[in-house]
Amino acid sequence: RTWSVQPHPGSLSWVEGNVPTPHGTISVRWAQDHSSGRFSLLVGAPVGTRGAISVPVPRSGATVTIRTTSGAKGRPPPRVITTGRGTSSLMVTVSGGATYVLEVTPQ
Repeated sequence: RTWSVQPHPGSLSWVEGNVPTPHGTISVRWAQDHSSGRFSLLVGAPVGTRGAISVPVPRSGATVTIRTTSGAKGRPPPRVITTGRGTSSLMVTVSGGATYVLEVTPQ
């Protein structure tokens, strides 16, 4: 019923995959643009689960935009979080039954 997604992209440009669970499939897709430093992560999780999503952020600081793109009632407005210098990742906790997109933009 609980899960976590914590990509460590290294030099890869993108990754996509699905993980079957007894509660349904968790889908993950991410991409990074090496020249701009932007990182985008999409996570879809089954109803009745909770998860922790972590995204890498540049140590110089970043803006992380979190959107719920499907499954959530009334689709809440995007959350925007600014990370400070020295931070290497940002973690958010979410409920399953929705698809989340996290976009990291360097400052």
